[in-house]
Amino acid sequence: MNMTIPDSIPKLLVFIGLFLVGYSTYQSDLNSKEFDKHFDKSRTLQDSFDLKNLILKRKVELLKEKSEYLSKKYAVENPISFNDSILIFKRCFEENKTDYIVYDSIQKSWNEYSNAYFEIELLAKKIDNANTNSLAKIQWFNDEEEYLFEMRMFGLSILFLGFIGWLYLENKKSKKSIKKSDLIFKYCQSCGENFSSIVKFGTEKKQGI
Repeated sequence: MNMTIPDSIPKLLVFIGLFLVGYSTYQSDLNSKEFDKHFDKSRTLQDSFDLKNLILKRKVELLKEKSEYLSKKYAVENPISFNDSILIFKRCFEENKTDYIVYDSIQKSWNEYSNAYFEIELLAKKIDNANTNSLAKIQWFNDEEEYLFEMRMFGLSILFLGFIGWLYLENKKSKKSIKKSDLIFKYCQSCGENFSSIVKFGTEKKQGI
């Protein structure tokens, strides 16, 4: 691709102005896409956390219902209890058959609950890290946008000055062309008759020159 170097300062200013405006706009668009992509990940983590939290609550309800049912059925102490909203599984049983039956029946449900609770804690940690990174990302994005906005405004200013200068030069060239054409006449200054294709211009000099 061949690039033509501007032959005047105004044209150079127009070229620089267009470049700055185009680059700042393009870079701002890239930053916005990266910013949105980052927060899409954060929203995905939050949505996953909310979903798993609902699943965990359901597992807790099922575990409580199951433990209450088995404790009543076998007339033993309910092995599942709450302490400050924390679910506790009492594993200290008397050595009798009914205790082991209740223990074995609840163990699988308890393991599912424990795994779900661990996943919730892991997601909560990831969300905390993502929120910390988001604060830094917001600061970076704002700084970048401010810098690119100033670049865009500077480019527009240069573009405007270059355009005005370009118009001025073109107008100046036009006036010079008009002055030169005034010295040439395509018709006779005496009789007003047009010249033929053979004799295109008169030979008499314009008076006053």
